Amino acid sequence: NKNYRLLIGCDNNMVYNYDISGTLVSGWEYQTTNGYAKTNIWHFALNNKDYIVIPLNNGEVKIVERSGKDRVKLTNVLPKNSTNLSLTLNNDLKNCYITTIDTLGNIIKLRLNDKLENTNISGIPKNTFFSYANINSDNKNEYIFAYENTLQIFDSEKNKIVDIETEDVITENPLFFKMPNKSKKIGIVTSNNIYLFDVTGIIQNNFPLAGSTLFSISDLNNDNTSNLVVADKDILYMYNLE
Repeated sequence: NKNYRLLIGCDNNMVYNYDISGTLVSGWEYQTTNGYAKTNIWHFALNNKDYIVIPLNNGEVKIVERSGKDRVKLTNVLPKNSTNLSLTLNNDLKNCYITTIDTLGNIIKLRLNDKLENTNISGIPKNTFFSYANINSDNKNEYIFAYENTLQIFDSEKNKIVDIETEDVITENPLFFKMPNKSKKIGIVTSNNIYLFDVTGIIQNNFPLAGSTLFSISDLNNDNTSNLVVADKDILYMYNLE
């Protein structure tokens, strides 16, 4: 109903709830904990109940209702200071889970019914960029890893389906784009260039391009041409994509 809320986590361990005009929402009863919200805060509805999922820097995950009161209390925790977090939703809590990776390359799944799972894919090094997303429209999430100058993607059965090497070191988590023709693309940022691949690992025409930051793709001019915007040092680039 366009009744927007802005949830902002601060380093005093509080999460504040504002309306779209910047006014604190009355009736918000969030209780501070031993950690602060450092990454994504998610909202979803299931069986006519609202769930607000708040991962904290100490590994705890708070799940609250719209009032800020606890909806579900989890005793299991994620690795501390996890940043590569993905939320997968299904039709019941036991099949809703947060996925992340620890510093040793182990994949951690915390189900919202408080079950913790740990799995490993051989050969993944420490301190890897990680995403868990459905990139090829098969209704199953893939494991996406980026480290040094390598991008690897494994299917839901942990079979490697993409293995890419770039000329420079990858510096950001992979980006995912849905193009106007419904195809999906993977964006890679390195220390000197940006890349765009399709979901099979084929590099797109005219890439790599100059750029060294996260980038966006959209039709800025409403002329049915996709524009890519990226920066490199003190220069801002806009490219037209074929």
